Amino acid sequence: DEHGLLDWEEVLGWQNTVEDFSDGLFMMQNLKMADEMVAASINHPSVIFFGFFNEGDSYNEHPAASTAYEVMAKRLRQRSGGTRLISWGSS
Repeated sequence: DEHGLLDWEEVLGWQNTVEDFSDGLFMMQNLKMADEMVAASINHPSVIFFGFFNEGDSYNEHPAASTAYEVMAKRLRQRSGGTRLISWGSS
């Protein structure tokens, strides 16, 4: 914050698949990590992005994939009060 650096924080995860998105435990854990990430960083103005599902299967048309992305983006917008950009990496 004091040195003028900008941060992009992400929920831990990489190359997630439709099988992951269909797993209720996986989604609960990711939502919990998202909540914890926002709680830890919301008072740091240098954190300008919150991200999730790095290089995940975002182009898959399976309903579980689109639902997972919608749920995570909505959760991060709600928890951050709309004060941060929300993003994900696609493969």
